[in-house]
Amino acid sequence: MTRILVIGATGMLGRPVARRLNEDGVRVRVLSRNADRARALFGDEFEVVAGDVERPATIAKALESCDGVHVSLKAGPAPASYDRVEREGTETVARLAREAGVKRLTYLSGASTSKENSWYYATKAKYEAENAIRESGIEHTIFRASWFMETLHLFVRGSRVLKFGKQPAVVHWIAAADYADMVSRSYGLADARNRTLYVYGPEKLCLLDAMKLYCSRARPGLRVSTLPIWMARLLAALARNEELRDVASLMAYYENITETADPLETHRLFGVPPTTLAKWCEIQRQGASQAQPSAPAAPPVGEA
Repeated sequence: MTRILVIGATGMLGRPVARRLNEDGVRVRVLSRNADRARALFGDEFEVVAGDVERPATIAKALESCDGVHVSLKAGPAPASYDRVEREGTETVARLAREAGVKRLTYLSGASTSKENSWYYATKAKYEAENAIRESGIEHTIFRASWFMETLHLFVRGSRVLKFGKQPAVVHWIAAADYADMVSRSYGLADARNRTLYVYGPEKLCLLDAMKLYCSRARPGLRVSTLPIWMARLLAALARNEELRDVASLMAYYENITETADPLETHRLFGVPPTTLAKWCEIQRQGASQAQPSAPAAPPVGEA
């Protein structure tokens, strides 16, 4: 692979993939709706093109002379956008990639993605996006990932880390850097072709335990608070807050989901991911401390 297009490279989970591919000697082309922001984020080492999965002509142009394409889309908060962006957007990319002669497509899906769980609109969009990739005929690797450690930053609200509902299930927390390493290496692995792989981290924790560890190791001074899902939905309705409504729906979904898939095939191909949640938290704290050396008394702030 000499050039790979990364769609969603400016996002929390697309960015580590783009950077890892670049570190591994691949020429990375970044697709962004805001090309100036992408250039400021990535610098001159990366090619940047303006485009959007909802504008097929821009995708076709961006795919020219590419050997591979990585798809990491973020839809929402409106339910209809999941179908429009995640399903239709991925279907468009897969079709145009095949027509352009692209050799491989990689796609970020979720560990709970299945027909049985497609009653939830976001999962339904990912499930149908996966099917569109398979039906396109392009060689592909689909990564069904567990919860990313980086999402813990998103629960921070002021001096609290906000947990929605009970969330009793344990999940296999994965660091974005370990996942990015898998994506980059998959382009050179014949055994990864046309596979659906489960991406699990080395340990499993429920959300409350993960948040407590995050507070103690990465963000000292924060404490965990719980917001019932029914209350989050009520607040969203009263404030007409579509984003809060979407988050409440997502967390209600996870209260009904357990991770039961087997990651052994992924571990055979790439090894067990090395980053534990405790190690990741220490990295976040060290990075924040280095970024703010003049204020040691302030709690470190991770990337939001």
